[in-house]
Amino acid sequence: MVARSGGCFPGTSRVRTEDGLMLPLSRVAVGDIVMSFDDSTGSLRYDKIVAFLHRSATGTGNTTFVRILVAGGAYITLTRDHLIYVLNNASADNIRLRFAGKVVRGDYIFCAESNAVVVREVVGVAAVHFDGGLYAPLTSSGNIIVDDVITSCYAEVTSHRLAHLAMAPVRVAYSFARSFGLERTTTSLGLQSGVGIHPYARLLRTVADYFLPGIFVSEL
Repeated sequence: MVARSGGCFPGTSRVRTEDGLMLPLSRVAVGDIVMSFDDSTGSLRYDKIVAFLHRSATGTGNTTFVRILVAGGAYITLTRDHLIYVLNNASADNIRLRFAGKVVRGDYIFCAESNAVVVREVVGVAAVHFDGGLYAPLTSSGNIIVDDVITSCYAEVTSHRLAHLAMAPVRVAYSFARSFGLERTTTSLGLQSGVGIHPYARLLRTVADYFLPGIFVSEL
């Protein structure tokens, strides 16, 4: 299924760097190394940010985000069509990626604590409205830890694997730019200065809008 709006985090959301610092996304650049998640092994790792699929210092004036609070005090703020790893119960046997707007109280999500992956119960979900900018970083693994919560880098489609495959050209372009020492001056394939929607992401959205019938559109 495909959603229409695009998935992002506000600029105040924080990521953890390799040296242990917590930096807001508004201060993170392509080429920075941040904590991520290896979904093939279920372990934490560090990845480079290879692009920003969306980056804007201001939102739409009053952007609506979903804030998911978990037991222990952690919370994550993201747009409602961003993918996040969810469990229906505390067992790790039924992991699914779900739109943030579909997460409910009593679900379980994954958090990073003391360099380990832990499962925490969702104790509250609320809509919040503010203009904190829009940031959608893309790592080489396709996952990222935001405010100590494990989440996908992708949005709008329900399949993380399909999205990761579709973004392979961006990762290849970053590797090519890195070989020339240009990884910190470009977000790959043309998005300069980190402003707006990545042109390749915009192209994919246009293709999806054209080829996918309306019955596959997710009404979040």
